[in-house]
Amino acid sequence: MELAFDRLGLDVVAVEHRAGNEKSRRAIEKYVDEFGGTYEGMVRNRAVKAGEARDRHRHTVRREGYREATA
Repeated sequence: MELAFDRLGLDVVAVEHRAGNEKSRRAIEKYVDEFGGTYEGMVRNRAVKAGEARDRHRHTVRREGYREATA
């Protein structure tokens, strides 16, 4: 997060995991919660694997949330 916000000057960091991947979901939620992020929702048909459309869950951390969480 420090790299994204302090060095690169990004306004938001987004991360996704595939629907049904509970280990990734838990890890991402823990990290995103720690830095003031939010769950944005499910993005339908976000990726295609083996000819099949797959859903993804999207989480974001915004610069303001990161600043508040690390103050």
